[in-house]
Amino acid sequence: MTPDSQPQPRMNVDPTKQRPETEEEVAHLDDRVVGKAFKWSAVALIVFVVTVAAAIAYVRRTKPKAAPMNRCSKGWSEIVLPSVIR
Repeated sequence: MTPDSQPQPRMNVDPTKQRPETEEEVAHLDDRVVGKAFKWSAVALIVFVVTVAAAIAYVRRTKPKAAPMNRCSKGWSEIVLPSVIR
């Protein structure tokens, strides 16, 4: 580029498809992109919170107590079983 000449447009940019002069014309497009990103971030946050809450509930659950074994006071060796009648 010489000092007295106009800057030349880039060769890979089509001059008819340049960005609009003002940002107001594309603001609604930016808002749409931001809205989508916010929506998916909110969905991801909800999934994360539900997963963490489920994990905490699983870890903190009360474990069932084992059923007590009924033992007689005489001990196992002195138990008399009923005889089978034929």
